[in-house]
Amino acid sequence: MSDELLNQIDEIVTDLFKNTFIVTNDCCSDLYDQAISFLKSYRLIKTERHANRYIANSPDIYDIHKNGIREYLNENNRIKNLELKIKKLTAINVDLQNKQMKRFVLYAIISFVFGAIVTNLKDILFLLKLMTPQ
Repeated sequence: MSDELLNQIDEIVTDLFKNTFIVTNDCCSDLYDQAISFLKSYRLIKTERHANRYIANSPDIYDIHKNGIREYLNENNRIKNLELKIKKLTAINVDLQNKQMKRFVLYAIISFVFGAIVTNLKDILFLLKLMTPQ
């Protein structure tokens, strides 16, 4: 986004706090319309009763007023990147937990078979003696 558009958004948010609402008309510049469209697309403002009158719609508008739109967008990007990393790490964690669970089941089966063999070793050796040809 251009610096002019970002500055226009900051001006609109400042006007919104001064007057509690903003009004658009046919005389507004394209830049002003783009700024309004941006704020509407992020659901920061909403239409109030009249089609050309807007009020704040989100508590995030206070952050923009306090820190500016650039800082708000940077913070949003940082949060989105962190959420993406969390999702990736969660997927890796679930995969590793599944592998660990499979190993535990395999170890349990091996332990059961080994324990059964060791416990019944006398009987197994006796059966093997009987089966061998004399």
